Amino acid sequence: MIHFLTLLSLFFGANPQTYFLIDEIENSSRKVIEDKVKRKEVKAIMRSNKKAAKPFIRENKRLKKKFRKDWLNTELETAHFDDFYKKQSENHDQLLDLIIKTRNEVKSHINENEWALIVAAYNQNRQDNAAKEQVRIGKRGDVWAQIEASIDEVVIDKRDNEFIKVELKVMSRQLETVSKNLIKGNVTENDNRLNYNFSEEELQRLGEEIKVAREKTFTALMWFRTHVKNRLDEKQWKTIMKTTRKSMNL
Repeated sequence: MIHFLTLLSLFFGANPQTYFLIDEIENSSRKVIEDKVKRKEVKAIMRSNKKAAKPFIRENKRLKKKFRKDWLNTELETAHFDDFYKKQSENHDQLLDLIIKTRNEVKSHINENEWALIVAAYNQNRQDNAAKEQVRIGKRGDVWAQIEASIDEVVIDKRDNEFIKVELKVMSRQLETVSKNLIKGNVTENDNRLNYNFSEEELQRLGEEIKVAREKTFTALMWFRTHVKNRLDEKQWKTIMKTTRKSMNL
């Protein structure tokens, strides 16, 4: 379940800078860089990055808020959400370009020993956050069971009930397959990205793999939304979509 939620985080996350260590560089550099001049230069780079990233992060939050609202609008078809996905992807790609540019600039001011200290701090924070996420997952409960319970609550007709549950299984299998592929490719926890010598081309490739996962996630969500909508009345559909949005933290 942790990797499935990581997948949704990569799709909706407002700030991928954490994943690419930008946040940790900003937090740790002042403690680990011994040379005062280099420390000052890195601080200037990070200040510039923070200012440049703000519009992208703000836009992604705006798009997510709109997505949550539009998710329950019965009049909106998949074409509308295609436009959302296009805008979100463009925003995400531009932020990734900024992240790669920032990492390349910072590397020229940080030696390998200092980088190792930054990575150590990042790994410690990652472990702490993983433990907290496990607690949150436990409190949230099983995502698919919650949606199934919602289906049983409002869909009395046996054939409709079975049909919607099949569509739910289709979506869950699609998302879990993407999650497994991310794990198999070591993308969600790719330690290579922590390597001091991880190249710009490798960062771009990692970004492309995440982009493919995001596209497949979006397709799976739209599949479920559309097929349920075409089968049920508005009240039934909205009840199930509200539960889906809440349990999956869309």
